[in-house]
Parts: sequence; structure tokens; C-alpha cells
Amino acid sequence: MISVTIAFLLASSFSAAALQTRLLGTLQIEFSAYTSVFKYDSPDKYDLFVTTFDAMPFTLDDVHMVTDIGSKLNELETVSTTIISDDIAWPNEIEEIPEEAFGEEGHLWIASGFLVPTKHDGAINTINPKVDGVPAPHTIISIDPGGNPWFYHRVEWVDMNNDGLKDALTARARDVGGGTYVGELVWFENSGSLNPAPWVPHFVIDGPDCYFRKVELTLPDDTTVHCVISAQYFSEQLTIAWTDDPNGSWTDPTQTHIRVIDEGIGRYFDLEVADLNMDGRLDLLVSVNRNFNGTLVAYEIPDNFIKDEWPRHLLADGFDGGPGEGNGAPGSGFTFRPASEPDRNKPLILLSGDDDGTLYMIEPFDDTDVSNWNYFTTALWTVSGTLGGISAMDVDNDGYEEVFLPAWTKGETQIVTFAP
Repeated sequence: MISVTIAFLLASSFSAAALQTRLLGTLQIEFSAYTSVFKYDSPDKYDLFVTTFDAMPFTLDDVHMVTDIGSKLNELETVSTTIISDDIAWPNEIEEIPEEAFGEEGHLWIASGFLVPTKHDGAINTINPKVDGVPAPHTIISIDPGGNPWFYHRVEWVDMNNDGLKDALTARARDVGGGTYVGELVWFENSGSLNPAPWVPHFVIDGPDCYFRKVELTLPDDTTVHCVISAQYFSEQLTIAWTDDPNGSWTDPTQTHIRVIDEGIGRYFDLEVADLNMDGRLDLLVSVNRNFNGTLVAYEIPDNFIKDEWPRHLLADGFDGGPGEGNGAPGSGFTFRPASEPDRNKPLILLSGDDDGTLYMIEPFDDTDVSNWNYFTTALWTVSGTLGGISAMDVDNDGYEEVFLPAWTKGETQIVTFAP
């Protein structure tokens, strides 16, 4: 069974971190849900994107954009956002589609839908504000030939059939009644353009529902294997799927396999693949969402990921999302290397508390010992209510990152900085 290394962490007390946050200001964006920061409008300036979702049935939701956000940090209270989409129900993550996907720049993908009446039938949507204007009409590339409603949270662009085109790899889920939910990993075959759309769907495996990561792992015989690791929220399992095809093609179901890495500790929420202890090997950073005592855990990826045990380490616990179906903590987390502390060895971790409304920093006790998995937790900032998908980036080039906090309950996006 999975071995567990218990971190020396008291959930009721937080150690002081060297980095501190201060508020720069807020953007009044009702139902702020997910943030994303990347260079889109200009090659040398960062833009901010914020998706929103209203839980009220029969409504559509907005996606906001602020160009060159780094130049506007001193005037946030007067900044007006641009609505680039206003006709998608429950948009989740948003990112840019690689230009090489179909030879055109400026396209964004938006995954949409969730377990809300009239908003449960989501899609993989694409828009191009640079061409289509504001708000931009969207194109749907996802489809279910059986007409079943699915909701989507994430897309990765991967050539799944070795035809030279990056396909839309995603996970999706739906309610089948009686409190039962099903999920599946699918990919939509890139036709070379968005016309025609939707694209042809290809089923991979049952189980994955919201968040996943594509990764290439090497076996002891130096064979490179194409894998997808999934944090399965509804089945409460962490899984890995892989293909035996030496070229990484996922077209032959007989070459596709799945293994349960771990289960039974809560709802697996999100994950990142990174070298957490700086031993030269990849690890998993996984958030486990629960009403009470949610956790952040790490898994060491073994030499033989197919047969060997995946050692599990508890990095932080004691996260409480509160009572009630659908409440939970923590949310998504990611590794973080502050530009102001370049001599650090191991990465820090920024973590959204989801329904506990708190931004956390998770920091290793020992920055050099690869066998030391003890971490301490600092509550950096708290918003009132639910905190959505956070982002961190030094958008004004002052050597300190800004963190973008979608305060869903308050109806605003708060922006804090690590600058003194």
C-alpha cells in the first residue's frame, strides 16, 4: 500500500514566511472565478483574463480581459475591463491555443459547464478577440454524438495520433442521476482549422473528470512512455493512463492502460507535475478537497510507475471548506519560485483555499535535504467567501510577483503583491 510520510505541521498554527503580501487594489468583476495571466495582446506585456460564473439558472456568463495589466497596478480602482465573451454558460479555465495548432494566432480556449441547472451542458469553446471583435463569437469544438451533456475544466494541446497537428485533450464529467457522476478522458481530433467544427471525438478511458496533466515518463529500460495523470474528483481516485505505442499514439485502445495510484483520502482536486524536492526526478503535487481537514500531498514518481509504489507525503492539512454538499478546501495549487529570492533551491507552493477563502504559501522546512518532506503553512491573504483559481506573475517587472485572487463571493478580483 501507499507509504505515508507525515509532515510536522500543526493545522492550528502557521509559521511566518519571509514573503509578505499587501493589497494593490481590486477589480470589480462580479462572480470572479478563474484568473489567467499571459502575454496575448503584445509580445512584451502581460494581460489578465478573468472568467466568471453566476449560479443562477438561465443566465450566461462573461469573460473579462485587462490588457497590459502591469501598467495599471496603481490605478486599479478606475480600470475598466473589456468583456471578450458574454454568451458562454459557466466558463472555467482560459488559456491561449498554441499558434502551431492550426496556423493561426490569437485563439483562446475556454472550458465550460458545471453541475448547475441549465449550465451542465458545457463545451470546449474557442474565441479570437483579435479578429472577431469584442465580445467575440465563440466556436465549439467539442461534441458528444449521443447528445449527452458534459462539463469541461481544462484542455492540453497534444498530438494524440501523430498526424503533426495538436489535438484538444480534455477530461469531462456529467451527472447520470441518483448522486452518481461519470467522467472520461477524451480528445478532439484537430481538423487543421476551426472550419469545420466541432471536431471528431475520441474516447480514451473512463474516470478522469476535471483536472489532469499530460506527461512523458521514462521506464528503467529508458523507454519513454506518454501518460496522463488525473485527479478524479467524483470517484475520489488519483490515476495514471498510458499508451504502449512507442510513438505516443493514443489511437489503439488495446495499447491504452490505466492504474489507480491512490484512493480513499478525499476528492482529488488538482495536480501539478514538478520536481518538488530537487532530486532531479519528477513528483506530483496534489490537492485533496474535503469539507473538513482537506490536504495537500506530494507523490514521488517511482522508477517503474506501472508496477512500483508511489510514496505519498503529507505537506499540509487542516483545510476546512465548511459543511454542505459542494463545499471544500483546498483548491488548486502550483509551484512558485519568487524572483526576489533567486537563491532558493526547492520551490515554494501557492495554494488557493477554495471555499475557505484563503491564499496559502507552503514552504519546505529544509531547502536542501531531498529526503525532508516537512513543510510549514502560512496564510498570506483571506477574502470573504470562496476563492477561485489564482495566478501569480511579475507583471510590472519590479522583481516581485503579483497574485491575482478571484473573490467569487465578494464579486471582485483582488490583486496583491510581494513587493515591500
